[in-house]
Amino acid sequence: MWAEALDLMRPGAQRIYWVRSLEHPQYGRLHVDAYHNFISLLEKISGQQQRSVVRHVQMESRTPNDSFPVTAAPFVGTDIYLNTTDGGDKGAWPLWLDMSRHVDGYQGAPVDHFSSRFIESYIVYVSRGSPEKHDTFHNTNRFAKHFVPLKCVKNRWAEYGRYVFGGSRKWGSTSTARM
Repeated sequence: MWAEALDLMRPGAQRIYWVRSLEHPQYGRLHVDAYHNFISLLEKISGQQQRSVVRHVQMESRTPNDSFPVTAAPFVGTDIYLNTTDGGDKGAWPLWLDMSRHVDGYQGAPVDHFSSRFIESYIVYVSRGSPEKHDTFHNTNRFAKHFVPLKCVKNRWAEYGRYVFGGSRKWGSTSTARM
């Protein structure tokens, strides 16, 4: 059934990744266009009703000479900002770029069509080899210096999460991990 569920994502997708939340390990994260069919298959697999959060983003590296791209990382931290249309809100994205762009594993992902309810929204991905390496960055002077202005756009900040990659599937190859 898992292979059948993954096959629902084939139209329009080159590769998908699924992750588990460190804070909430009972949750998985995955995007799929055939949402209702996918949830139905997950309910058959798990035997439980599924509560889900749906997101989609085209991941694009923003780190010069990135030696550890998010797509190869076992772990990723995320921040999500919604409706960044006000002048002050628009400043959060450049701050993220300036703060993290030379940190191995940083990726920023503007979201063009996150939802019809949210415009000019984006997700920031910072990948690391481990949660400890990610958390260490949060204790650097560089993060402390830039975090103050980021707090100014806190009203548009929607979510922070730390996730562990569970696997991926690239069409033309087999699944590299299980759910």
